[in-house]
Amino acid sequence: MSTDSLTTDSSPAKKPWSVCLDDRFGLAHQIRSKQCRLYSLGLGSDDTQFEVSMANNGCEVHRFDPSVKSAHILESQRLWYHRLSIDWRDPHPAVAAQKPHSNTRKLGTILNEFGHHKIDVLKADLESAEWKVLENLILEDVLEQIGQLTFEIHLHWPGFEVTTQRTETKGIIYK
Repeated sequence: MSTDSLTTDSSPAKKPWSVCLDDRFGLAHQIRSKQCRLYSLGLGSDDTQFEVSMANNGCEVHRFDPSVKSAHILESQRLWYHRLSIDWRDPHPAVAAQKPHSNTRKLGTILNEFGHHKIDVLKADLESAEWKVLENLILEDVLEQIGQLTFEIHLHWPGFEVTTQRTETKGIIYK
């Protein structure tokens, strides 16, 4: 299996996302045996090339985006879209009672609701919300259920100095 098939092109219109296929981390084996699960967290991005590529290579892919029209859409055999947004906290019970179909949940809550115990790859582009979501994953021990993280990290908030024109960086964190 080639890493080329799992890396999108790096043209300005598309964001390059990559995963580690080193046998020591087991993802390549998981993909070959069709036992891979990827969660993709994002906000309205039309670029789904990475998710489609992972699904075509054998991963069960769940893309969470509050802008999709239906609650759950099976796009292809292994690619799901969910009208859900990942947050660092679940909605307050009083607010949730007024909005029974609220579409914001913590990742741990979604894992429980879907009956998933492991995510092989968590991809996230959350427009600065990734900091609180990542903190929540650590505090609630959800991070232990994730094989690889690939995040777009945003470095622009009041009081944080960025010395270049680009205010974002891609990174892969391997556990």
